[in-house]
Amino acid sequence: MIDNVNPRDISLKFTNSQPIFNEEEECLVPAHQVIFMSVFLGNFQPIDQVQDLTIYSHEGRLASTLARVFERTQKITRKSHTRINYKSRNTLLVSSKRNEIEEREMRLLVEFESAFYNLSGLLEKLPEGIKRNLCYLIKDREDHKC
Repeated sequence: MIDNVNPRDISLKFTNSQPIFNEEEECLVPAHQVIFMSVFLGNFQPIDQVQDLTIYSHEGRLASTLARVFERTQKITRKSHTRINYKSRNTLLVSSKRNEIEEREMRLLVEFESAFYNLSGLLEKLPEGIKRNLCYLIKDREDHKC
């Protein structure tokens, strides 16, 4: 029963890119994000400051926000004690668990990462300059199609 559950503080740590717009301010590529969810066993102390929320328009900066999301997913391996709680075309919600990641969860991770490897899915519409910058930033990864 839910009545018997002790309330706990939950933390969400976001690694996200910025949405990419064209000259007419139409969204070409939505923000991509990996969200790490965890439960605090003790008292949670919220941070007093907010990270820089500057919106970038420079191609290199926009590409680096996408590369950061991809690099975060690369930290999840077959040995990781990670649960994939939710996956969409541009969002991955993960948390820790006792056991290693399951095969089904690895498939979800690979599906999410495939857009970065192949510059496909939502990333197909990236402007050429941002694609070039993104390829440069993640070129050292195996199997990349740049």
